[in-house]
Amino acid sequence: MEKLISPEILDHLNNGIIIYEVVEGGRDFLIQYMNPAAERLDHIKRDEIIGNSVQALYPMPRELDLRDKLTTVWANGFAEHHLVPRYDGRTLVVWRDFHIFKLSDQLVVMAYDDITDKELAEIKLRTEYERSEFYREMLLHDIRNILQVLFLAAQNGLKKLDDTDFIKQSLELILEQGNKAESLIKNTDRIFNLERPDQELKIIDLTQVLTDAVNNIKRQFPAANLEIDVALPPETLYVKANELLSEVFDNILHNAIKYNDKSPIKIAIHARKEVLQDISYVRIEIMDNGVGISDEHKKSIFQKPHKIDPNHDGMGLGLPIVDRLLRIYKGKVWIQDRIPGDASQGANFMILIPEYVR
Repeated sequence: MEKLISPEILDHLNNGIIIYEVVEGGRDFLIQYMNPAAERLDHIKRDEIIGNSVQALYPMPRELDLRDKLTTVWANGFAEHHLVPRYDGRTLVVWRDFHIFKLSDQLVVMAYDDITDKELAEIKLRTEYERSEFYREMLLHDIRNILQVLFLAAQNGLKKLDDTDFIKQSLELILEQGNKAESLIKNTDRIFNLERPDQELKIIDLTQVLTDAVNNIKRQFPAANLEIDVALPPETLYVKANELLSEVFDNILHNAIKYNDKSPIKIAIHARKEVLQDISYVRIEIMDNGVGISDEHKKSIFQKPHKIDPNHDGMGLGLPIVDRLLRIYKGKVWIQDRIPGDASQGANFMILIPEYVR
């Protein structure tokens, strides 16, 4: 080995270096050298490793399938590069960057490094970029809509300066839209801050939130012919959330009415407890007889501003917020057809939120 490369040089490299001697015709490999960087990366003493076979020790991550990789490189002489992540559940534990190459007829070298910090930084950067893009799209769209209404109200008011009642209506509309813009900015800031990992959730009375949501939607649409059926368990339901939980149900109920041309507009809200993978959840189903949501849009509709129905004005901006809030609560939302197989007969919003058991 010393004739091919000096151990003194390898000892001072920051990359982990392990040199293997081919034995048994390439079916196994003996560890002949391990530099201090490899000791540090693998948290092992080289005196305990050198002289042992890969088959006996298998010191590297199992995902690499080390012996097969060493055999392949030794047999064909072509170097190989492998990126190997290891996870604990969904959490990235370590990410290694491996280079394996043939040093001679009897020696194969593996050089590697721990790039976990670099990969975690890139993941964080991508996540923050996607997060900022989400809020940018949401704000841009809503602000444009508000400005359009403001401009229209001002233009119409200027055309009828002698009509006091019309001017009053225009000013009231301008004031209403100004309040809407202020509320939009405040709520966006609140949701943005709630996504920070240091934010704590609190115990929320879900039964009361659902009851209030139904009462609120009736007040918002006093002229609508509504039939709302609510079926809740007799005991009070509790979850870990925050004051924005009401936004989840307000948005879904609002869309159930907005995208519905039928009379009466029928909405059913059913809730029950459910245990999945040893976790107790509350399942809420919100069904309507509206225009429904096609299969191709059932997932994408939660990802960004999205037109629910081409025959209706407006965008389903509230649904990305619904998905984002439920993720904060460690819950989830998805859509099924109210009548299985027929999207045109209305939607069924399925919501799971972990139950808080007192």
